[in-house]
Amino acid sequence: MLHQKNVLIVEDEAFTALELAASVEDEGGIVIGPAASVREALRFISGNEIHAAILDVHLTDRDVGPVADLLLDRCVAVVIHSGLGATREMVERHPELTVYYKPTDPRIIMTKLAALMSSAQQEKIGPSEPSFPGDIEGSKEPETPVEPVPGLGKS
Repeated sequence: MLHQKNVLIVEDEAFTALELAASVEDEGGIVIGPAASVREALRFISGNEIHAAILDVHLTDRDVGPVADLLLDRCVAVVIHSGLGATREMVERHPELTVYYKPTDPRIIMTKLAALMSSAQQEKIGPSEPSFPGDIEGSKEPETPVEPVPGLGKS
């Protein structure tokens, strides 16, 4: 489901972080982290290409807002997974954020991450096929041979 994509986990509760990491690996993703603070998360981001992220909001040093802003500005698929939800500021800046309250089954989170990555990829590359043949410059619909109908035409 996650196709060897790098998934950053930012979570300060060790058990939850390990559970999320195991789920990412089970779904074929590569775990980056976990980070328990904004400082750690920013270090992981600076040293790795991040394709998706699962973010707790309230961390050991502050709220995760700067991390979410940075990732979302880079069009990274982000899911918030928090006991208290996103901060008002985060929701105002990023109304499209997906927020799951703890505890949420990790399979639900993985499915959402995969969907977000897929839609982000589609937005980057555009539609894979034209809607109809006329969408491609110079294309023509193939001509269909016309079969004679018995009893019509020349006798």
